[in-house]
Amino acid sequence: EGKERIAAYPQEPNLYVLLGLITERASDGYLISVEAYTRALQTIGKQPYASHVYYWLGWIHERNGGNLSEEKRAYANAYLVQKKYRNIYKVAVMYEQEKSWPRFFEYMGKCKSELERLCNGNIRLDPLEIEYYCKVCLLLCIRSWQYLNDADAAIQYGEELLMFYNTHIAGDALAEFKSFYGNAYKNYQEESKNRISLRRIYETLTEAYREKGDMEKSEFYRMQY
Repeated sequence: EGKERIAAYPQEPNLYVLLGLITERASDGYLISVEAYTRALQTIGKQPYASHVYYWLGWIHERNGGNLSEEKRAYANAYLVQKKYRNIYKVAVMYEQEKSWPRFFEYMGKCKSELERLCNGNIRLDPLEIEYYCKVCLLLCIRSWQYLNDADAAIQYGEELLMFYNTHIAGDALAEFKSFYGNAYKNYQEESKNRISLRRIYETLTEAYREKGDMEKSEFYRMQY
């Protein structure tokens, strides 16, 4: 049906976007989705909305283990069109894949700053913003210890993540999930919990506190996992 609509209205980019969205998770939808997003971008040009389509194009390449250079190109274009937090995050992850650690920490720091700006401006956060803030702190904690051997930075980011997680996800203290999802909020709250790997934080904090000589804290986090 999507292809029929495109045949009737070939200059409507939203139809290509829709075709991409409804085929991207299908077992045989990878190439269809890539072509649909690519055709949409040819029509949209450099309008702000193109940022979303570039992001989805990068995601479909990433999900299917496809063309890595095209994945990086799509995420880079999403960032160039619109410097929002999730685009900055993906650029940071691309630098991580290349083992370009100064760039990784630079862009992950930019992503954290952008999310902090949103935190300061909103009474309640979008659950997606909450998850990204946790993911950023998680990666900064683990990589600070793993690649910089910086116990202080690892502890700072790890403790920040746990405090933020307990307030905004586990406790839903500001009713952010409830206000966004209504009566079904507990299901989405559990999904968010499952997507944030606290075990990796506990492991990193165990090692970082041991390095600092704080065996009480180290043992405390070892017991968490």
